[in-house]
Amino acid sequence: MQKTHIWHLCHLSGQKTRLVILLTLLPLWATAQWEGHKKAKSEYSEEAHPSLFRKNRLSSRLHFGFQLAVLRSNVDVKYSPEYLSTNNDLQSVNASPSPGFIIGGHACLRINDFWDFKPQFNFFAAYERKLTYQYTENSRKPTEIRTVESSMFEVPLLLKYRAKLRNITNMYWVIGVKPSFSLSQKSADKEKVLLRNQDLSIEYGFGFDVFFPYFKFAPELRFSHGLMNVLNTSNQNFYTRQLSRLTTHSATLYFHFGG
Repeated sequence: MQKTHIWHLCHLSGQKTRLVILLTLLPLWATAQWEGHKKAKSEYSEEAHPSLFRKNRLSSRLHFGFQLAVLRSNVDVKYSPEYLSTNNDLQSVNASPSPGFIIGGHACLRINDFWDFKPQFNFFAAYERKLTYQYTENSRKPTEIRTVESSMFEVPLLLKYRAKLRNITNMYWVIGVKPSFSLSQKSADKEKVLLRNQDLSIEYGFGFDVFFPYFKFAPELRFSHGLMNVLNTSNQNFYTRQLSRLTTHSATLYFHFGG
């Protein structure tokens, strides 16, 4: 009787051996193919290539968002004939910049790959300007400071030019006009210098679009120069009569958030 050896128990024919090897390697190959597919997909996903995410966002026709801003505003002063009279103890009227803030929203309409039309709505813009009245040495009061406060609703209408795509950020420039409408002015003080209810300014500036997975952040520095005389002459007190023209100026740092 032939002896039974362990080798004979484990012995397989050539065909069976190849079948076992194939069945063993097939799951390993399938797993490797799946992992490679996931890796290739992730390499070309928006998370791995934010520039693709940015391109997809820029291909949209219309975007909306909101903005917060801090500013410093000032006025240019032009004197009246009464100030130039020899009977006046007033030596000078100087304006000094003061801080303010803006809360609002915006839309962005895509024109082409580089140009956008960007209407903005500053629902509440708080401004404060200070006028320092300097008198001669013989006067009883050497200086007086008059604070000119105003709250405005503003509609900047801007053209935006974007630079060429650079990863997830790009620089842009804006230029346009800004109509402004007064919301309220504190006029209880009869000795107060008041401003008119409308203004029109030219605006220009620059900023950076930074694209994140769920929103876009854009810090922007913008300058504004008023084109109209905003002095309200209806309140004819001593301080108003020394002036013939006031024009507004401001430098604003915006923080835009949007889709």
